[in-house]
Amino acid sequence: MFEYGDQTIFSWGLYLAVLITWIVCFLCVMFGVKSSSYVVMVTNTCKFLFLFMLMGFFVSLNNKAGGLGPGFYLGGEKYPIGKF
Repeated sequence: MFEYGDQTIFSWGLYLAVLITWIVCFLCVMFGVKSSSYVVMVTNTCKFLFLFMLMGFFVSLNNKAGGLGPGFYLGGEKYPIGKF
């Protein structure tokens, strides 16, 4: 497991993620504009999906606030700083 500040450990997960990203970018350039439009359709929907997954996990489910995360995020409730 990678720990911050320890530069001697090789992070295989990060290496594979960057390798996959470069391969996808290479294939999009190689096959042209038509294939890159499909990649854009997938990646544009994925960022919103990941945003709501992270918001649900880190703010709503994994917090002492207990389910108030979407209200804090969307501005319905004021976030009580230092209360939780």
